[in-house]
Amino acid sequence: MIAPITGKFRKLFLKDLTIALTLGGVAGAAWWNLYHLPQVQRRDAFYAKLEASKSQHLTILYNTHHHATITQNSHK
Repeated sequence: MIAPITGKFRKLFLKDLTIALTLGGVAGAAWWNLYHLPQVQRRDAFYAKLEASKSQHLTILYNTHHHATITQNSHK
Protein backbone atom coordinates (compact mmCIF):
# COMPACT_ATOMS: atom_id res chain seq x y z
CA MET A 1 0.00 0.00 0.00
CA ILE A 2 1.14 3.56 -0.76
CA ALA A 3 1.52 5.89 2.20
CA PRO A 4 -0.95 8.81 2.27
CA ILE A 5 0.36 12.23 1.24
CA THR A 6 0.29 14.41 4.34
CA GLY A 7 0.90 18.15 4.58
CA LYS A 8 0.66 18.70 0.82
CA PHE A 9 -2.08 21.33 1.10
CA ARG A 10 -0.14 23.28 3.73
CA LYS A 11 3.08 23.19 1.68
CA LEU A 12 1.30 24.34 -1.48
CA PHE A 13 -0.53 27.06 0.44
CA LEU A 14 2.69 28.39 1.98
CA LYS A 15 4.42 28.30 -1.41
CA ASP A 16 1.54 30.16 -3.08
CA LEU A 17 1.39 32.70 -0.25
CA THR A 18 5.14 33.31 -0.39
CA ILE A 19 5.10 33.78 -4.16
CA ALA A 20 2.07 36.10 -3.99
CA LEU A 21 3.58 38.30 -1.27
CA THR A 22 6.95 38.44 -3.05
CA LEU A 23 5.41 39.39 -6.40
CA GLY A 24 3.15 41.92 -4.71
CA GLY A 25 6.09 43.50 -2.91
CA VAL A 26 8.16 43.65 -6.10
CA ALA A 27 5.26 45.15 -8.05
CA GLY A 28 4.57 47.68 -5.29
CA ALA A 29 8.23 48.72 -5.09
CA ALA A 30 8.42 49.05 -8.87
CA TRP A 31 5.28 51.21 -8.97
CA TRP A 32 6.54 53.37 -6.09
CA ASN A 33 10.00 53.96 -7.54
CA LEU A 34 9.21 54.03 -11.25
CA TYR A 35 5.89 55.89 -11.26
CA HIS A 36 4.97 57.50 -7.95
CA LEU A 37 8.25 59.18 -6.97
CA PRO A 38 8.92 60.69 -10.45
CA GLN A 39 5.32 61.95 -10.53
CA VAL A 40 5.76 63.62 -7.13
CA GLN A 41 9.03 65.21 -8.28
CA ARG A 42 7.35 66.58 -11.42
CA ARG A 43 4.49 67.98 -9.33
CA ASP A 44 6.84 69.60 -6.82
CA ALA A 45 8.94 71.12 -9.60
CA PHE A 46 5.80 72.53 -11.24
CA TYR A 47 4.61 74.18 -8.04
CA ALA A 48 8.11 75.50 -7.22
CA LYS A 49 8.26 77.08 -10.68
CA LEU A 50 4.74 78.49 -10.26
CA GLU A 51 5.63 79.95 -6.86
CA ALA A 52 8.80 81.53 -8.25
CA SER A 53 6.81 83.02 -11.12
CA LYS A 54 4.20 84.45 -8.76
CA SER A 55 6.88 85.85 -6.48
CA GLN A 56 8.68 87.49 -9.39
CA HIS A 57 5.41 88.91 -10.72
CA LEU A 58 4.46 90.33 -7.31
CA THR A 59 7.92 91.85 -6.90
CA ILE A 60 7.61 93.58 -10.28
CA LEU A 61 4.14 94.88 -9.38
CA TYR A 62 5.34 96.11 -5.98
CA ASN A 63 8.36 97.86 -7.46
CA THR A 64 6.26 99.47 -10.20
CA HIS A 65 3.65 100.68 -7.70
CA HIS A 66 6.30 101.80 -5.21
CA HIS A 67 8.18 103.72 -7.92
CA ALA A 68 4.94 105.38 -9.08
CA THR A 69 4.10 106.41 -5.50
CA ILE A 70 7.56 107.92 -4.97
CA THR A 71 7.33 109.77 -8.29
CA GLN A 72 3.89 111.19 -7.42
CA ASN A 73 5.04 112.29 -3.97
CA SER A 74 8.14 114.01 -5.32
CA HIS A 75 6.05 116.17 -7.69
CA LYS A 76 3.89 117.61 -4.91
